[in-house]
This record gives sequence, C-alpha cells and structure tokens, in this order.
Amino acid sequence: MKLILVLGFGIGKKKKVKVLPSADNQYNSSSIIDRLQNMKQIAESNLNHKVTKAVVAVPSNLNYYERENIKRAGESIGLNIIRIMNEGAAAGLSHSLLNENGIFAFCTVNGDNLGLSIVRIESGITEVLSTISCNLKEDYHFLYESLSWKTDHDLLHDMIQNYLVNQFKKDKGIDLMNNSSALGSLSDAIQSAKSSLSRNPETKIFVDNIVGSTDLNIVISQDEINNLFQELIAETISKLYNVAIREANEKINPRKSF
Repeated sequence: MKLILVLGFGIGKKKKVKVLPSADNQYNSSSIIDRLQNMKQIAESNLNHKVTKAVVAVPSNLNYYERENIKRAGESIGLNIIRIMNEGAAAGLSHSLLNENGIFAFCTVNGDNLGLSIVRIESGITEVLSTISCNLKEDYHFLYESLSWKTDHDLLHDMIQNYLVNQFKKDKGIDLMNNSSALGSLSDAIQSAKSSLSRNPETKIFVDNIVGSTDLNIVISQDEINNLFQELIAETISKLYNVAIREANEKINPRKSF
C-alpha cells in the first residue's frame, strides 16, 4: 500500500487551481463567506473567466450543519456548490487521473485537521474504504508528545513559530519563548510568511529589532515546512492508520487483510 501525503497549504500554478485554506474550526457564516469569496476570486484569476459552480473539499470531521452552512454561504456570493467532498476522497479522485490502480492511504493535513483515508482505485473507479480524522489541538490523545505548547493559531503557525524560536536561539543565543512582545511581532510575520509560502518555494521572515537592536532574519522553505510535519504526522498517522485499516479490511472482507 502506498501512503500519499496531501498538504492543504495553498494554491497551485495557473490552470491547476487548488485552493485549500487552512482550517481553524471557524465555520460560522461570515468566516465561510470570506473564504469562499477569496477562493472564487483566486480561481477566476487563474482561469480567466467567471466561476459559478464549485466542488469543495473539507475535513471529514465536519458535521452536516457545517457542510450546509458552506452551501448556503456559496449561494450568497453566487457560487453553486454542487458537491462537498471529504479531502481524502478528493485526493483519491485526483490521484486516479494518473491511471495507477491499487489501494492507497491518503493522509490529508489542513490547518489543525489531520485525516487518513484508505482508497481503492481500479480502472478509473475510486472507492473510499474508510476514513478517519482528528483535530491536532482538540483531540489531545492524538498529539505528538513533543508538541506540548500551543497558541490560539493553527498548527502550521505553531510549528513555524517553534522552528523560528529555536533557530533564533541557536544563531543569536537569545530565547524568545517567554518574551510576549517578541512573540507578538513574530506572529504577524508568520502570518505573512504563510501567505508567501503558498505562492513561493521559500520566503524570508524578518522582524526588525525583535529584541533590543537584534533583528530576526530567517529564510524558511516549503521543504522545511514539510520536514516540521514529519515527526508529528508519523506519530499521529500510526494511530489513525490502525483504525482506518481495520475498518477498510472489514469493508472488503472480514477475513482478508492487506
């Protein structure tokens, strides 16, 4: 079985529109409208024509009411959401275009949400055998032990902040972790960096005089972001995988395993 990691990180190049904004569990109407409006504008800019219909991929742990809110929000901005799919199913459909048959495990990471889906692809037909997801902040029993502190931001923000604080301490010998003023300035810079990284392979994070006359000036890349996720994801996937594979086996054949 092949494991495929899908990061809900940004948008693709022109003509390959893939808009996956980070999830922060804010599924109220105004938040959804803002996100869909932004997605619609990006898609129209890339495709050079008006977009009136959409298929939206969401974390599998969204409930019925949250999904209905997304549909109603779409209608309010002239966007007909013809289908709402779990991210794992969407990843499976995308992978099926490669004409590769088999059983695949798709791990989707979007903001704080991590999901794992077991998908069977045969002759262009995609079947989701099982899916399970967790929120890495709320579902504490799935958390990797080393991620013992957290902020009010999403997981990606916290992991970038942890990386920058450690790198700055290594380079300058100064610990920012207990400096609330420095962390506040760093937080604003991280938000800009996340936006930049959705379009560029790397970006520079610069904070002038973050401590006294000392500047923070660190370049971070998409590859480094992926590395930050590896240990956390590996630990969490092992727990999700055990549940997903058991459910998939039961669906295929209670006496058959793969």
